[in-house]
Amino acid sequence: MIGHLIDGRRVEGRSSFEAPVAGGGRSYARATAADFQRALAALEHGRPPAESLLAEAAHLVEDDLAWVDDVAAALGIPAEDLPERIAKVVPVPPGSGHRGSPTTMLLAAHWTDGVGELGRRLLGALASGAAVLLLSDRRLPEAADVWADALLDAGLPPGRLSLLHGAELGDLASRADAPDRARLTVDDERAAVELRAAVGERRWAFDWPQGRVRRAGSSGLETPRRAFESAFGARAALGGLLPGRTTVLEVLEAEHAGWVDALVPLVDAALRAASGGARREPVPSPDAALRRTFADAVSRLVEQGATPVALAEHRGQPVFAPSLFVNGESWMEPVKQLPCVPVLVVRRVSDEPA
Repeated sequence: MIGHLIDGRRVEGRSSFEAPVAGGGRSYARATAADFQRALAALEHGRPPAESLLAEAAHLVEDDLAWVDDVAAALGIPAEDLPERIAKVVPVPPGSGHRGSPTTMLLAAHWTDGVGELGRRLLGALASGAAVLLLSDRRLPEAADVWADALLDAGLPPGRLSLLHGAELGDLASRADAPDRARLTVDDERAAVELRAAVGERRWAFDWPQGRVRRAGSSGLETPRRAFESAFGARAALGGLLPGRTTVLEVLEAEHAGWVDALVPLVDAALRAASGGARREPVPSPDAALRRTFADAVSRLVEQGATPVALAEHRGQPVFAPSLFVNGESWMEPVKQLPCVPVLVVRRVSDEPA
């Protein structure tokens, strides 16, 4: 069992969970309320660490390629297809120093962060002088684990960082001994609203990796292939685990048919690659809660009049994988608030005046 990191030492848990990694599963400790108390008590904020220390940690992560295969295995895609925002390690920007009073901060990793995005969040928090309680994501605990090891190896004082695996965010949000600040990424806006209600007036910030409405032909969406890459994370669409920034694509009336005709084979090819060539076989999928979120979004889109033109199914049920819908309207609830699921909705809009 791979334990938590508290006060610079590995601490095993009373129970564990399995995480998918290259070559098979790996057992990680599951955090309890007592673990949370110990991890929080071990933190001591103060002067920001030297930029050279944070840069050294980034180099250690970048030089240790072992995590690449683990992250790819957890996401169900080839290592060479990891998007830059997931895999590229970026050192803390020069000049990032102490800002305001030091705090004790909770930072929850998310499976869409990978190693790259998590590093940007974590190094920035440490550079501000905060002591960080880092929570790994059960679907991808390796990302948080590799950063914690690298930072301690680079010389970060043990009291500046604690790491817990398998923590329940909802249980932590209502605790009276919660950190001064928290930054979490959750799978959809509904989850953020529920957690925000639980923490009341405390300084907890929530993000959710959902897409937005963008116009076909705009920057980054110049062609159907670029739109596909933006929506599904380029070739990382294999497995359907990495939706990108585009959720709703607006296409002018005169160009609508051509864009849809070009997008369908791209999504179909991703589905075939993810399922080993069989369109209707299951593909790698995240946890059960996110599968249910995806199935609910698909069902509501269909009920409100959108038409699926590329969608994987297994035994009559939608499979968590890249999917394409047309006839999406702005009033549709799933179009307005799509969670972090691999759905691209194409909206037809009136031609711009001459």
